[in-house]
Amino acid sequence: MQDTVHGEIIGVPVKDKDIYVDALDYIERSFSSDSEHVRLCVRPPRFIEVMDQESTEKRYVVEVDIVPSISIVKSKVYAVRLPNFKESTNKVEFEKEAILRQSGFKNRASD
Repeated sequence: MQDTVHGEIIGVPVKDKDIYVDALDYIERSFSSDSEHVRLCVRPPRFIEVMDQESTEKRYVVEVDIVPSISIVKSKVYAVRLPNFKESTNKVEFEKEAILRQSGFKNRASD
């Protein structure tokens, strides 16, 4: 990992933008019910190029907005199965279903 300065935006190299668009399918598959709400609330990724005069490699900030419209999510609780990519099998496996809640900047399983 290269040395970075706190707050420095370095971006990530993106060889194929379709991979990030396809990731929305995995997000949708993480919900056992109401998966159509994902398509309604999660916006497609935006690729913002990071300018670096010292590098010829194009790097991007990949931004995905989540717009939890009250008309869609009001009074709903969503159980999710988080996806994990396993390099050994080259496949995505889903964790056990859980209900998560926001706790500061992290998501934690609800009791």
